[in-house]
Amino acid sequence: MGTWKTQACDQSTDINGNPYPLWARGVYTFTGDGWMQFYSEYYLDSQCSLLSTSNPPNDGPSAVYIDWGEEIIDEGIPGHRLLLSGGSGSNAVSSEGFYTISNRRLCFSETFVLEPFQYVINQTRNDLINFNRCLIR
Repeated sequence: MGTWKTQACDQSTDINGNPYPLWARGVYTFTGDGWMQFYSEYYLDSQCSLLSTSNPPNDGPSAVYIDWGEEIIDEGIPGHRLLLSGGSGSNAVSSEGFYTISNRRLCFSETFVLEPFQYVINQTRNDLINFNRCLIR
């Protein structure tokens, strides 16, 4: 599936939850061997157009995915069934959901939340595609 970024450009916060003058987009790379690699890419402005020169190394948390292939999803459009597993030990989670590519955007079912600072794999499955939080090239 390649490398995609969040459309959302969210402001960073410090450990106390106070706004910090950096914004970020999440960068997600889906490799051909079943890995989803994630990191936050930092910007100096709220439109995420001025890339920060102090970006950390691209070594965020990874997950494993299995693409079970194409099928018609609940919205009546073509999509792919996906198993996504992340975390380790007692924090490991896995869940199935769907994704579709629509208008050059990669959109996931609400089971998976891919954001600028983190991704979440929900244990409660929701197959409806969230077209408001898609990834872009």
